[in-house]
Amino acid sequence: MPKRGVVLGGGGARGPYQIGVWKAMRELSIDYQIVTGSSVGALNGALMVQGDYDKAVEMWESLSLRNIVNLSAPPDEEASLRDDLRQGIREAVEHRGLDVTPLESLLRDVISPQRFYESPVDFGLVTVQFPLYTPLHLTKEEIPPEKLVDYLMASASYFPLFQAKVIDGRRHIDGAFNDNIPARLALRCGAEELIIVDLAARGLIHPLREEVPVTHIRSRWFLGQIMEFDTSTAEEKFILGYHDGLKAFQHKEGCSYTFHLGESKKNVLRLRHAFQNIRQQCGVSILGQYWKLPQEHEAARYLDKRFFRYEAKDYTIGHAVTSVAEITGELLDISPYEIYTLHRFNQLLLEAASQTNDNRTPSIFADREASALTSLSRYGTRRVVRRLYTMLEKACQTGKPPEAMWALAGVSPKEFLAAYYLLALRMTYR
Repeated sequence: MPKRGVVLGGGGARGPYQIGVWKAMRELSIDYQIVTGSSVGALNGALMVQGDYDKAVEMWESLSLRNIVNLSAPPDEEASLRDDLRQGIREAVEHRGLDVTPLESLLRDVISPQRFYESPVDFGLVTVQFPLYTPLHLTKEEIPPEKLVDYLMASASYFPLFQAKVIDGRRHIDGAFNDNIPARLALRCGAEELIIVDLAARGLIHPLREEVPVTHIRSRWFLGQIMEFDTSTAEEKFILGYHDGLKAFQHKEGCSYTFHLGESKKNVLRLRHAFQNIRQQCGVSILGQYWKLPQEHEAARYLDKRFFRYEAKDYTIGHAVTSVAEITGELLDISPYEIYTLHRFNQLLLEAASQTNDNRTPSIFADREASALTSLSRYGTRRVVRRLYTMLEKACQTGKPPEAMWALAGVSPKEFLAAYYLLALRMTYR
């Protein structure tokens, strides 16, 4: 079998996402022979080399900003994470970087050089010597055991917010300054196929030129700021990583949401009569209508992301309809932290669409009075969806879509798709 390498990108507090992907790999018995990482990816990668999954979960469940850096002010129960971040930035400026002794102490507790070097899994990390920005791409055999934690700290020294890590009289800073997703380092270690877990953080990235199989895993949801170390959100990032891992290896389906296998096909069969009725009654089709938008709305057409959610070779009508369902869920704030059937997901969409934004806002299906000419700046997302829904419903009754609908759809393509999908649900579930 080809040697499999796991490449873990940097991203600070977004790190639990990678542990969630690791959980999915463990459940699916997907092994690996090489791990490379930069910054927090190096820290998570060292635990993957040791095979200490439970220890990694425990670490992230209890990790807060004060477990990472020393702050001069004592902890305040009423202080928020934002307050601590403000204080940290002030102290970083005053002291040329925050003292990260707490993080180093934590690593010395969880990293076992003996387990690390006895593991058959190879390893590599990236750090940068400062001030000349000389990159160091170090493999397992190139890191002395007594300096393992030092080099892990060096890879994660988020300069200038963190103090540079001094090793052998030289200062080292975060690996993101040279290669935040060290895929080439994995190939140098002998990898023949790659799993890349990308935390979508800033940093230099060297594109792969080699032709190797790659499974790229990256959240479609924002995972928070890289310094927002907060135990209350760690579980959410973990769940998103776990779900994306299951989807990446074809054990679940969906993009921004997660559905059981086969749900896309079932949903198309469930809604096909409603789609046919809308197309027959007013000539509007969800699967090709965006091409009819006026040419001046080319930019808005590009923002219709449903055709970018699956690889072209895998694209089906079921994927298209599921993508529109997901767009609707995003606009209506449906939680991404569950694994759904699309029947249940559709019910949640209808419930959310019928809820009010405030005491003055009627449900989407009750609103018939708003003017299409009202400035969009006065409308929230749900109000735009509501207005487009009303226009589509009226078009089904009259057989002629109003010109105002195309103008509104041109600047709000996602809301148009959501309105169309909600109308199909209303016809199906009434």
